[in-house]
Order: sequence, then C-alpha cells, then structure tokens
Amino acid sequence: MVKQINFAGQTNDKKRREESSKKLDVLLKEKESATQEIIFKLGTSEKMLSVGVAAIAAGLSYGIKEKISLVVLLMPILLFGLSLFWLDKYYGMLILGGYKKSIEDEINLCIGERVVFWEEMAHTNMHSSITNVSFFIFFCVFLGMVVVSALYYLWSSIEYRLFMSAATLVWLVMFISSLRKVFGAHDLSYNNSTMLRRMGLIPKK
Repeated sequence: MVKQINFAGQTNDKKRREESSKKLDVLLKEKESATQEIIFKLGTSEKMLSVGVAAIAAGLSYGIKEKISLVVLLMPILLFGLSLFWLDKYYGMLILGGYKKSIEDEINLCIGERVVFWEEMAHTNMHSSITNVSFFIFFCVFLGMVVVSALYYLWSSIEYRLFMSAATLVWLVMFISSLRKVFGAHDLSYNNSTMLRRMGLIPKK
C-alpha cells in the first residue's frame, strides 16, 4: 500500500513538472514574440521619424527658398501629424511592454525565483524619461518651425497668425492628452494581462 501511494505521488509530481515545463516553454516563446514585436515597432518608428523629419526640413527649406507660402504653412502641420504617429507607435510598444512584464512575472513564478525582470527595470528607469525628452524635442521643433516660417514673411498676415495660434493650441491639447494616455499604457496592459492570466481566460497553447 505504501509503495502504491508513493508511486501515485511520484506520478503526480512528474505530471506537474511536465505541465510546468510546457507552460514555461509557452511563456518563453510568448516573451520572445513580444520582444521581437517591440523591436519591429521601434525600428519602424525610427525609420518613419527619420524620413518624416528629413522630408519636413527639406520642404520648409524649399518653401522659404522659393517663397511658396503654402509649403511653409503646411510643414508645421505635417510635423503635427508625425508627432501623433510617433505617439501611436510608442503607445503600442508600451502595451506590448506591459504584456511582456506580466509574462516575466509568470516565468519567475514557474521557476520559483526572480530571474527575469528586464521590462520592470526598463519601465522604471527608461520609459518616462523617453516620453518626456521626446515631448520636449517635438515641442521645440514644432515651435521652431512656426517661428521660422513666421519670421520669414508670413507673420504679416493676420490670417496666418490666427491659423498658427489655433494650430499650436490644438497640437498642444492633443499631444498632452495623448501623452497622458501613453503614460498609463504600460501599467494598464500589465494589470489587464495579469488579471486575465490569473483568471485563466488566456487560452493555453
């Protein structure tokens, strides 16, 4: 009887280890998938920003050189759109980052010790500073483009002054509103992912 109980216990332990190993394999694959998606989004954003800023700078220079007021007028608006594009991509990366952090926590639980914590460290030490610096850069560039185009020859127009004042105000409101959403994206994604995982609503692969 004792041997049978021990054998059953050993079988159960073996089964639990196998299930834990399978779960760990799935988590590691999911972590790698999230990491690659973040890298892809980061690379795409950097390329689009580089091309966008270069195109806007070239357009502004051309407009001033050729004295084409419409081109000069459109450049700050294009930068406005580019900044919102960057925020959207960064928001997506933070959502993935929160999800990745929940996976890292689950991996640590499976192993029984704290061995992976990159996303927690990155969120604590990097994300907020990146957002603040990016906002400052976008704001300075946007304001600089408005000032350059204004000082060149367009500021004499009352319509231009009204338009650019309104455009700057709208940009600030939308950008700051988007920033507030971005700041909470990582924690929101982490909390939702953790809650779903604990509830067993995430299907097993």
